[in-house]
Amino acid sequence: MNLFTWGEKKVQKFSIWDIGVFKVYLFSIGIIFGVYFSEFFLANIYIIFTVAITSFGWLLYKMFTR
Repeated sequence: MNLFTWGEKKVQKFSIWDIGVFKVYLFSIGIIFGVYFSEFFLANIYIIFTVAITSFGWLLYKMFTR
């Protein structure tokens, strides 16, 4: 059993509250990295923005084509 299969089985058992807590966790980690590496992120804001828009578009495509 690989790590991804194990993770998928565990995530399928999450309730809506578990997913909400997970999102808050990821948001908090993102804030910590953003504060700690602020000069790096400000210098590369266009690359980060492009990655964010591209990944958002990919997720929208996957959500509405399945």
